[in-house]
Amino acid sequence: MKTNIKYFLVVCWALFKISAQAQTTTPEWVTKYPLNSDYFIGITYADKKLDNYMEAAKSKALQSLANEITVKIIGQTSLQTIEINQKVKQSYISSVTTETIKELEGYELVDSWQDKQQYWVYYRLSKKDYYQAKKDKANSALQIAKNYVMLGMESFNGANYKQGLNYYFMATNQIQNYLYFEYDIELKQQINALYQDAYKNVSDFYAQINIKAPSQHIKLKPYQLNNYILSLNIQNKQSLKPIANFPFAIKVVSGQANIETNNKLVNENGNLNFKINSFGTKSKVHSFKISIDKDDLFNEYIKSNNLLAIDLYKKINCETTIEIESESLFVFIKSNEKAFNIKTKELFLANAIKSYLLQNGVSITNNLSEANYCLDIEANTTKGNIAYDMQVVYLDAIIILNKSKNTVFTKNFNGVKGLKATESAASYESYQKLIRKFENELYAELLKEMGLINNNEE
Repeated sequence: MKTNIKYFLVVCWALFKISAQAQTTTPEWVTKYPLNSDYFIGITYADKKLDNYMEAAKSKALQSLANEITVKIIGQTSLQTIEINQKVKQSYISSVTTETIKELEGYELVDSWQDKQQYWVYYRLSKKDYYQAKKDKANSALQIAKNYVMLGMESFNGANYKQGLNYYFMATNQIQNYLYFEYDIELKQQINALYQDAYKNVSDFYAQINIKAPSQHIKLKPYQLNNYILSLNIQNKQSLKPIANFPFAIKVVSGQANIETNNKLVNENGNLNFKINSFGTKSKVHSFKISIDKDDLFNEYIKSNNLLAIDLYKKINCETTIEIESESLFVFIKSNEKAFNIKTKELFLANAIKSYLLQNGVSITNNLSEANYCLDIEANTTKGNIAYDMQVVYLDAIIILNKSKNTVFTKNFNGVKGLKATESAASYESYQKLIRKFENELYAELLKEMGLINNNEE
């Protein structure tokens, strides 16, 4: 009996020692990453200080497994946009990895191991099973995408272009993660062919958009410069159908303009109006670029990593450039500037006003018959009292703007004071003070009356 007990204790001690050795002996798959052409493999560990270290290790292992699948996917993706744009590429990789993790199924836990600090897990997924599951999903996605492409074609044929574009993007969303489908060549060819059809149909549509303007170079009379309506017609070159409900943008390329952009959608007849409240006065020619608002159309899909939207965004160039030239405005200046009822040698006020008008695109003419406006200046200084042994002088002036012999604007400046040691110096100072007052009290009103600025332009 004692012999049997002794034998039992020896056997238990031996089993315990073997078990202890098994826990302390690091398995080969921890130190040397296994290679197996039949499986995707995910191996990783979690620090045992974590409360949920087992779950954390599992999550990281599945992430590693998904990364291995993603690397294969990206290696087989040949879309040019993905290859040349690193930001897009990283976004696409992240998107594919996320989708792969969501779709993971059929994986198995091969082994686990732990020591005092770490907990390791070893997961694998049969490539055969994974590819079969992906094939089933790819086939299903392909059928859905085909329906969307058909709806896109029908929408385009019915001139419902914006809805058609949405259908093509929806088709791409279904199939873009299967474009790398190397393990079934026939299915891959069908998926890629459908993507290329969607790309071609959308590209062809954009190539057929015609932006019609009254002229590529528009000349405006001075009186047309405020609240000008730029009228455009947007239609398909082949079918001549309007590109209704599509958003367009207008951008000032050169010159200056204040544009209302509240309404940028083409109406059902293909008409699009941009209201230009005013043109800047520093340039006579203003250039505008009219183009499809790609940010409005593509941004939502680009944010969701839609490859068709990403691929087309920089390649589509649907725009036209229109120049608007403001016709020269001619002003004839007649000045009668005096000091103590004697004409001054220099025309202080006339020269100041002339310089300002020239800086703001107005032409000065010596031919009264070609002038759009005639500017009359009357000014004279009178002596005042002596103050602190200084001579006081007062300047009175009137500025009159005439158009076709009709007065359209009058501005009076009375009692502008000059104070200097002599009469001539005081008279000169009063003229200089009035010129400075022009900055705040005359110039803007003159330009406004000539139709060159409105209340919103500084």
